Amino acid sequence: MIATLRHLLDLLEPGMRWAVLGLFVMMMLGGVLEMLGIGLFLPFMLILFDPQRLASLPLPNALGSWLATIDASHLVMGFGVGMFLLYLVKNIVLALLAWLGFRFTFRGEAALQRHLLETYLALPYVVLLRRNSSEFVRTIMNSTRAAFKGVLTSALALLQECILALAALFALVLILPIGGLIAALVGATLVAGLYLPLQRLFGQGGAEVQHHYAHMYRWIVQALGAVKELKILGRETYFLARFSGESQSLANAFVRLQILTQLPRYLTELIVLGALTLTVMVLSVEPGGVVQALPMLGVFAAAALRLLPSTNRIIQQLNNIREGAAAVKIVHDDLTALPRFRVERAGSSSHAPIALTRQLAIEDVSLRHVGAERNSIEDVSLNVQFGEVLALVGVSGAGKTTLVDVVLGLLQPSRGCVKVDGTDIRVNLRSWQDRLGYVPQAIYLLDDTVRRNIAFGIPDDQVDEAALAHAITVARLGSVVAELPNGLETPLGENGVRLSGGQRQRIGIARALYHSPDLLVFDEATSALDSETEREIVDAIDALRGTRTVILIAHRLTTVRHCDRVALLERGRLVDCGSFDAMAARCAPFQRMLELSLGRSRMATDT
Repeated sequence: MIATLRHLLDLLEPGMRWAVLGLFVMMMLGGVLEMLGIGLFLPFMLILFDPQRLASLPLPNALGSWLATIDASHLVMGFGVGMFLLYLVKNIVLALLAWLGFRFTFRGEAALQRHLLETYLALPYVVLLRRNSSEFVRTIMNSTRAAFKGVLTSALALLQECILALAALFALVLILPIGGLIAALVGATLVAGLYLPLQRLFGQGGAEVQHHYAHMYRWIVQALGAVKELKILGRETYFLARFSGESQSLANAFVRLQILTQLPRYLTELIVLGALTLTVMVLSVEPGGVVQALPMLGVFAAAALRLLPSTNRIIQQLNNIREGAAAVKIVHDDLTALPRFRVERAGSSSHAPIALTRQLAIEDVSLRHVGAERNSIEDVSLNVQFGEVLALVGVSGAGKTTLVDVVLGLLQPSRGCVKVDGTDIRVNLRSWQDRLGYVPQAIYLLDDTVRRNIAFGIPDDQVDEAALAHAITVARLGSVVAELPNGLETPLGENGVRLSGGQRQRIGIARALYHSPDLLVFDEATSALDSETEREIVDAIDALRGTRTVILIAHRLTTVRHCDRVALLERGRLVDCGSFDAMAARCAPFQRMLELSLGRSRMATDT
């Protein structure tokens, strides 16, 4: 448990650690008020039932003499009002403490969730590829909640209950030393006896909960991501069964944890009630025993009313901390074990900005993915002039996308480098990426308006209307926007379900052009389009010639016929590079690809 709390403190920002100290001070104040409340209960009971015994209390002489001069009815009224005001102040303090505690906890949770997402977004692309996205979702949405609500809130509540219980016991020991010590011994025995046997079960249950949450998120993401194929193939029951299995296992884990949580309360109530009953039975056999001991029994009853719930809550909070230990470990490991990076913003680097004005040079680049037996790209050297349209072609697995990811700065080569006008892009990667436009095969569209999909992450009040209009014009998106019911303010639905494939691609091109990039990359952006739509997209790319450097990855060679040069990759190596006609005349692998492409075109025409 100590390691769990230490890891949790590591997750808190420095300012929040000071807030914990402030909460501790308020808890101490609540403990003092609790002690006074218990301490005044015995004099109040004596005034009600045996005023003569007030003189036996260990009070200062002046206070004792003064109390002896006051009428009993006035004492009852004074003590009653005083105790009411004391408990009023105490409960106000405890209510304020609860409000501050919840405010501290939930704000801390929100800050940690943001910190986690920032950490994940700052991770290198290759690191993100190694983890299932459902694990990230689980950690941000569930593990942080379990860490803060299950562990931090429980730790604060545990501290508060311990302070209040100790204050009550201290007051009881002052009034009835032997009885107070017995109560302390019984309480400690109950806590130890009911917590230690259960802590392992709570730890296992907490880890099981986190495991099932991750798998539930995974099946949700997979089912909704493949909903089209799922419906066509009629596989709904398969995904439902997998999700339901995890959900049912999670429910069973929660049932076990809830039963374990409630069990100590039943046992403590039974033991304390049995002890009080036994005490009354013993006193009842003595003449006048119960009546004479009534004030003391009242004090014990008041202490029991305070200590019994505290004992139950102490055990419950200890078990909650043990249950949440797995969540704290998951969050702590992600923030400490993962490589530390930060989200770089435009202008954050001290190096000179990088801009492509002359040449992009790929120099002897090789890259091998983790766990791979061979390099994905091997000793590739290629120069691209500003304003040139270069096509990368090759069969699937040739290394085209990997090479482009290196140029984009998403992957770091094992050997070699990429230079822009003589400067390695790694010197100021953020500046280089600010000059890039990227159009993938599957455009990811926000469930938002056309405007926000093109500006993509730019606040509404910071959108450059001139750049927006220019991007729409160059991407030939104007007619599409004009046909939409609300123009640029038309919501597109999740992933642009209301648009055709060609319209989605045009929005992707407009998004890439909005920032006026030096280099525009099309990663098989036309492979899923029909011939007519593909031709329109190619015409839009053609219009960029001379004003933007373009790298185009394509399978269909008809797409690259009008490119300035074509580079052929095969098994990660650059086989040849030249104009389309020159490659068709001299490069045998390219000739074979061309024959296959022409054959497919004839078959499509005949069909």
